[in-house]
Amino acid sequence: MASPQPKRWLTASLAVALAWLVPGAGHAYLGRVWQGAVIFVLISATFWAGIAMGGVMTVDSVNDRWWFIAQMMTGGHGLISHQRT
Repeated sequence: MASPQPKRWLTASLAVALAWLVPGAGHAYLGRVWQGAVIFVLISATFWAGIAMGGVMTVDSVNDRWWFIAQMMTGGHGLISHQRT
């Protein structure tokens, strides 16, 4: 009899990756669509309200290199907010 552990590990890993890219996507992937939608709306609203109040470039990418890299690792919203035109 095969163990379900590898499939469970793969499912959890994919849920984590999706949740990093888009808040709430991991919950939606696991079948908790309503919870995923609530998480997406709350985190997105909070993040973009902070951007509206503080501006996009609140961390200097030259002088505060490590802080800037940490901010970029916050997921999809962080990556989108720092796109240069």
